[in-house]
Amino acid sequence: MFLAATVLCQACSILSNFALRSWSENNRRTGDNGGMTKYLALSGIAQLLSVFFLVISMVSLLLLCALRSSKRLHEEVSGPVSSPTSLEGVTNSRFCEDVEFVDPCALVIL
Repeated sequence: MFLAATVLCQACSILSNFALRSWSENNRRTGDNGGMTKYLALSGIAQLLSVFFLVISMVSLLLLCALRSSKRLHEEVSGPVSSPTSLEGVTNSRFCEDVEFVDPCALVIL
């Protein structure tokens, strides 16, 4: 989903640039500013779609990729934690506190 949204975002951006280039070439050929509304509307719609797909790609990156990465990191980090039975509750409690601190920071860094 992230990759598809990113590709569509770039495609819409290219379409917007193509519409503006076509408008300028039409102006150069004909010598007047005819069809301005058509070209600007096409460019504006393409840019709005580009922003929409950018938001979709960023949300999917944060929600899907960051959460999967966080889960995998927790599994890998909590695996080597081994302690005597009497300290296990303290170790797990401390690990959970660290995770609660690191998770929000990791999302901001990403």
